Amino acid sequence: MKLLALLSQDKADAEEFLSKGGVRVDDVRQVALDSMGVRGTPTLLLVDEAGTVTDTWEGKLPADQEGQVLAALKNIDEGKK
Repeated sequence: MKLLALLSQDKADAEEFLSKGGVRVDDVRQVALDSMGVRGTPTLLLVDEAGTVTDTWEGKLPADQEGQVLAALKNIDEGKK
């Protein structure tokens, strides 16, 4: 599993922003978020190996939705074993 951060800022600014927030990712890329249909931040996209979006979460998540994200990631990780 890899974590990719897509931000509208240039890569150096985005990396600094994430670092200051204690967010560790495998890669950072600059994109026009609206070109991907992202209307607000934060937005989490769960994407499979083929590049298909399998789930999405938007905005600050309440605890139950945070649990959904963690469960989805755990299911992926366990499926790889």
